Amino acid sequence: MDEWFKGVVAATQNNPQTAAQAELSATARFIDISMQDAAAFVGAQASTPWRSDGSIGLLAYRYSQTDPAAAAQWIASLPPTNGAYVGVKELVQNWSQSDSDAFQQWLGAQQGALFKQAVNQYLRVLGDKSPEIAAQWKQRLNVTPQ
Repeated sequence: MDEWFKGVVAATQNNPQTAAQAELSATARFIDISMQDAAAFVGAQASTPWRSDGSIGLLAYRYSQTDPAAAAQWIASLPPTNGAYVGVKELVQNWSQSDSDAFQQWLGAQQGALFKQAVNQYLRVLGDKSPEIAAQWKQRLNVTPQ
């Protein structure tokens, strides 16, 4: 499949959108074969003009359902888009609901933009369900250095 994708990219060099659509299609197929291979494939495209944030979001969603810690490490390894880490929303939604303690432990170890983005997403997930936990994370967000 990797060879197929390289052929698509070569044929569509002047049209990054077409290559991005092909990446999304290939990612969906890779996920069914191997999550690690899919992560390597999408990660290799993350700095290219045809980068597909849709592929990153799809993989982050599926990866965080099966191995959220590995998904978090993978998301953090990708270059951000306009200062935001694609896939954080999916990671936070899945992990915070499947294993809140492990998620909060991971969240507490993060820094900078990834920390802020993940906390803000977590606050959206918490909503009005857990005001005490939300208050604690709001406090940490407000005292975290830029």
